[in-house]
Amino acid sequence: MKKFALLLLNIIMFSIGNCGGPLISRFYFIHGGQRIWLSSWLQTIACPLILIPLSISYFHRRKIESPATAKILSITRREIIGSIGVGIIAGLDGYFISWGPAKLPVSTSSLINATQLAFTALFAVLLVKQKLTVYSTLSVFLLIAGAATLALRGNGDRPAGVSVKEYVIGFVMTVMGAVCFGLMVSLIELIYIKAKNAISYTMVLEIQLIIGVSATVFCTIGMIINNDFQAIPKEASEYEIGEAKYYLPIGPVAPVMISTVGTGGVRISSYLRLPYTVETLLRRRCRLFTSCSASSTKEKVIVISGPTGAGKSKLALELAKRLNGEIISADSVQVYRGLDVGSAKPSFDERKEVVHHLVDILHPSEEYSVGQFFEDARQTTRDILDRGRVPIVAGGTGLYLRWFIYGRPDVPKASREIAAEVDSELASLQNDEDWNAAVQLLVKAGDPGAQSLPANDWYRLRRRLEIVKSTGSPPSAFEVPYNSFREQLVSGQIDAAEVKTSADKLQQNEIKDLDYDFLCYFLSTNRIDLYRSIDFRCEDMLLGADGILSEAGWLLDVGLLPNSSSATRAIGYRQAMEYLLRCRENGGWSSAGDFYEFLSEFQKESRNFAKRQMTWFRNEQIYEWIDASKPLEKVLSFICDSYNSQDGHFQMPESLRMRKDIRNHRQSAELKTYRTINRHFIGREDCVDVLDWIKKTYGQPTDSLC
Repeated sequence: MKKFALLLLNIIMFSIGNCGGPLISRFYFIHGGQRIWLSSWLQTIACPLILIPLSISYFHRRKIESPATAKILSITRREIIGSIGVGIIAGLDGYFISWGPAKLPVSTSSLINATQLAFTALFAVLLVKQKLTVYSTLSVFLLIAGAATLALRGNGDRPAGVSVKEYVIGFVMTVMGAVCFGLMVSLIELIYIKAKNAISYTMVLEIQLIIGVSATVFCTIGMIINNDFQAIPKEASEYEIGEAKYYLPIGPVAPVMISTVGTGGVRISSYLRLPYTVETLLRRRCRLFTSCSASSTKEKVIVISGPTGAGKSKLALELAKRLNGEIISADSVQVYRGLDVGSAKPSFDERKEVVHHLVDILHPSEEYSVGQFFEDARQTTRDILDRGRVPIVAGGTGLYLRWFIYGRPDVPKASREIAAEVDSELASLQNDEDWNAAVQLLVKAGDPGAQSLPANDWYRLRRRLEIVKSTGSPPSAFEVPYNSFREQLVSGQIDAAEVKTSADKLQQNEIKDLDYDFLCYFLSTNRIDLYRSIDFRCEDMLLGADGILSEAGWLLDVGLLPNSSSATRAIGYRQAMEYLLRCRENGGWSSAGDFYEFLSEFQKESRNFAKRQMTWFRNEQIYEWIDASKPLEKVLSFICDSYNSQDGHFQMPESLRMRKDIRNHRQSAELKTYRTINRHFIGREDCVDVLDWIKKTYGQPTDSLC
């Protein structure tokens, strides 16, 4: 509600400036004013008014940040230079636009000015690489047609005392102003896209201030060359309605600057590009008179996934900056506070740049189910869309994403009695670590799929047993429908080709019935390169005193044991906790061999997890696979083009496409003979710092990470 009120306030400010400025300018000209440069100068001279909201913003930042870190300017030198260039164009635009009120009726000049939207669309295509859709093309045509109609009947609304030649010059100059405005808006958009920092209201106003100062300097030079400053006293004395009222048109100063502040507010509150705004309005009108298909009305949601270490977080971050999006984490570990290194959680600075949801929302002792994620992620998506922003769901937890996209299966929750019964049956088996007996118990209860559970995953085994006892059916009976085909394939009940064909058709039908237009991308790369990257990443997590071992030590210090909760089952944390427990049992001592055994296990489990992720998503037909080794800029451009296209499905260039299967026997052979090559930890001496840290911290509780 607060953001809506802010948007409404800025729209009012924008409207006051856009309506008041031309009217008062026309008042100046119809009573004897002749100075075009003066009129354009008055449109920019009040740019210091922008310092008022900027000062408020600065002191607000000093309150919520350290005074030492609260910078006066948030923009970089590159953005300042770009803003100066745009300011010169803005000054030229003011000069051209001033010809409208001087030689044309306000209504005519305002309508011609409206064609700036058409030129904005044109330059958005040429400079910002936006796609011109049917709706924005229609808006361009209508606006140009309206201006052309006025040009053909120039004598009909030509003011008294204005010659045909002056009228035509005014008309042409006003059109040139619309061209400059369209170029200016697209260049500002380009500055935002190239900006290193996230777009904020402060940044927008800083850019507007620099543009205003540059435009004022440009117009001042024009006035000096045209001798306007010397001519003002004489023109005032000869003014038709008196010298005192001559200075009344200085009033445009305030409305135009109010418009500038309002423009910035509208831009950052909704961040709607002008072509897209027209497209949205026209689309809404079309729905009143035409039977648009259901798919064309669906709101778009971007989903970015990929195996661990593929670079999906970086892609999502840059995409959010470009599309004014917010990121919803679909990572089952990032929900936990204190588990930063092992989950590759976005840094604090990155979360300041772009809003992240479902990160740091729970203590590691708490459980977080896929059902909870579904509820939280769906509600967050709705909130983001209601704010006029773009939801970008990013993560590698396959089950989270499947539920998020296709909907929550109707799995009943176990009653307290059944939960207690299951706990009683499994308690002794878990204490004895008799996993195989527990699996057989679940199979006999009626769940043949229990054999596919990862070893010692007691949480999922317990949940599956609760479902069987509550409903008399295995969990597969409540899953997304096409999963049943996969299970029949595993059991050998039907032919593989038949399963694939049937499952793919069912998925395609489900995709058509989804409530959002999901644009799903799976980021991956050559398996050997991916494995190598994962191995290096595991090493990096062990460097320094604040690595994954420190976080694992904190988990032990708060009373958690390996494999006892969702957080402690996570790959990396479970291995690190088990290793530290062995070290603590030995009085804080570990040999280099023990450390390298732990590191090898950590790397192997991480690679196996990536392999399982790729296997999972290979069966998800809704995802387009992108080669992560390609330049990030090309990947970003493709996804942005897809999002901005009318149907949201832009043809992927073959150069970006990643094959889902292993291409040849040579690559398959390389995978079979793959060997880890470490970058940091190679010999005994390389792990001395880690072993010293373990010994030094033995018996000392780790500082709280929550």
